[in-house]
Amino acid sequence: MLASLLAAARETSPQHPLLELHLEEVSATGLEAALHYIYTGWVQGQGLGELVRVGVRLQLPGLLDNLGQLLDRAGLREVVEVLVVALNMGLEVVVEGAVARLTRERVALVREPWWREMMLASPGPLLRLYEELCREEVGREGVLCYSHIM
Repeated sequence: MLASLLAAARETSPQHPLLELHLEEVSATGLEAALHYIYTGWVQGQGLGELVRVGVRLQLPGLLDNLGQLLDRAGLREVVEVLVVALNMGLEVVVEGAVARLTRERVALVREPWWREMMLASPGPLLRLYEELCREEVGREGVLCYSHIM
């Protein structure tokens, strides 16, 4: 999609070397993260959630294929942000990858002070993760999950 936007802009105005694109719902931070990823294959800073949002919107080739590796290297907060973005965008494959990573590290996750804040800020998307964490805990130890975070 990004390539087609650039090609269309060049055809519209071939005499002007500078292009101006207006991309709705794409922040400057997100576009910067996408361009950095395109050129390096790495995520700059803590922009993985925004990269997923922009990358899917611009149909960046290979992004979803490499997302598992990116999720494995990301911090827990970034993975939670990716989960929220993926659930809001209906990206089930990304949701499954994020849930798997967070489930593996559930003990560390529920100890993080920002976890409760994020649950309150995005209750719908994060309820799915919470239910998965609870299902794992009840299945493993026969304990109630909420007792770990209260």
